[in-house]
Amino acid sequence: MSVPPRWCLIILFYSFWPVAKCMPALKEPRLSLADVATSYNIREPEGPDTYAFGYDINDPDTENVQFRDEERKPDGSVVGKYGWLGMDGTAYIVNYVADSRGYRASVDTVQNYLMRRRSRSNPFMKIT
Repeated sequence: MSVPPRWCLIILFYSFWPVAKCMPALKEPRLSLADVATSYNIREPEGPDTYAFGYDINDPDTENVQFRDEERKPDGSVVGKYGWLGMDGTAYIVNYVADSRGYRASVDTVQNYLMRRRSRSNPFMKIT
């Protein structure tokens, strides 16, 4: 049985509700190597029935580095991205959209992310 994208997003949204706390939306590139976990949850940033939330995690003890950002737009569409740092140093970034045309996602990878992050002022620039 196929689950409608809206239900998937509602389930995903509420599964992350406990980790979210109110703070201004961060509109800069993610996958930070911050020392602490940061998160935000904003209700109705663009009017009724809209939301924005996200988080960053960097746990040096477990080497868990990940992030997520998601926004629901006034037209009901949902856009977002999430990513993580693999054990081999590769960063994986998934961009997704869920709207009247369905759910679409694309995956980008950045090999040797840590080395590139240290050597560039903008580590999120696509390197070809």
